Amino acid sequence: MIITRSSLIAVLLQKLAEIRVVNGYGCDVGQNVEYAEGIQAEPTQDSIGLMDGLETFGIATGQGRERVLEIVLSAAFVGNAPRARATAGAQDILNWIERNKSLGIRGVSMQPQTMQTALDSLGELAEAVCELKITY
Repeated sequence: MIITRSSLIAVLLQKLAEIRVVNGYGCDVGQNVEYAEGIQAEPTQDSIGLMDGLETFGIATGQGRERVLEIVLSAAFVGNAPRARATAGAQDILNWIERNKSLGIRGVSMQPQTMQTALDSLGELAEAVCELKITY
């Protein structure tokens, strides 16, 4: 299988749907997974969006050319103590990354770079934002 930017995005979208309480996580952001481009409308339910960014290329070798793709995951937590749930949800996302470091694809490595939580001005929506680097 040739790994491309679009195939990685497709696998990420599919696997992010695993972040559900029924799968042992504390939150249900995987109930609504979307590929986001720029700022979207404010969510009405817990959800997670994926935004892809810069892709860099290493030196070509006999094995091919190493690529690094930057990804931002943005999880929204709506109503019912959103800040506390975003903090717990951030840990769920880190646990998900730990369980899926290779996304089940040989030659892929996913590493978290940063994690941040924030509460909106009205206190009804919180967000957990994780920056990832995926090497393939």
